[in-house]
Amino acid sequence: MKSFGFICIFACVLGGFSIEDGLFSVLFQPTELLIILGAAIGYLVISNPPYVLKNLGIYLYRSLIRSAYSKSSYLDLQLLLYKLFQLVRKQGVLRLEDHIEDPERSSIFREHPWILKDQVLCNYICDSFRIMLQNQIASGDLNAKLQDEMETIEMDLYRYPLALHKIADALPGFGILAAVMGIILAMGHINGDITTIGLSVASALSGTFIGILFSYGFFAPLANLVQEESNRDMMALGVVKGSILAYQSKVPTVLVVDAGRRNLFGEMKPSFNEMNRLFKREARAA
Repeated sequence: MKSFGFICIFACVLGGFSIEDGLFSVLFQPTELLIILGAAIGYLVISNPPYVLKNLGIYLYRSLIRSAYSKSSYLDLQLLLYKLFQLVRKQGVLRLEDHIEDPERSSIFREHPWILKDQVLCNYICDSFRIMLQNQIASGDLNAKLQDEMETIEMDLYRYPLALHKIADALPGFGILAAVMGIILAMGHINGDITTIGLSVASALSGTFIGILFSYGFFAPLANLVQEESNRDMMALGVVKGSILAYQSKVPTVLVVDAGRRNLFGEMKPSFNEMNRLFKREARAA
């Protein structure tokens, strides 16, 4: 669907131009592309630290090719939380500490390798359980601590789509810059024939077209895709937070994890019965 959307944008825009007998040789100028896209890349590098650039590449891959999350991923996360809550209730706090202090060696975490690879999620799980085990902490304070960390992570994740939104905002300006440079060059041939001058002006104005097209037709939707992927990260943290807070209410474990399930968007949210069947299979296997 994502590929279809991008194809639809460019096909409709360029198709309409072609129907009106437009000349693509005039519309797309290699030098205009070099100026606009080259300036945009430079803007991206200047505006963002290496950490953001590296992770932006990861999120682009996740957004366009393979998302880190699916409905089954959230089910698997809920299963991990179920195991941890059951462990602390059946075997006590000290047994749980062995797992959250060193998740790499934890038999429970090793059954969910994708969570181990996601350092942000894994650390949030361990830190949240560590705070929860401090019996003296009030429920309101626990909620505040978990929320504060979530907000910090959200601000960090927002830097990736923001980098693309900034490029989208800058591209029309770079397009105008390329167009002005083209007009200057065209004016240098003012003594030439009218056809040559007309083609030069048309080529110059194509810079504005390219800047606007790539801004609203490529980078803006791309930024929204990266934002959607970061939203999925935040939903995973919401599942953890909701479950941790529900544990304070001393309700059955399945209802504890169900409280976290309610933080998921519709297309990613498993039903209560799906989740409960998974937990029952786990209980039988144990």
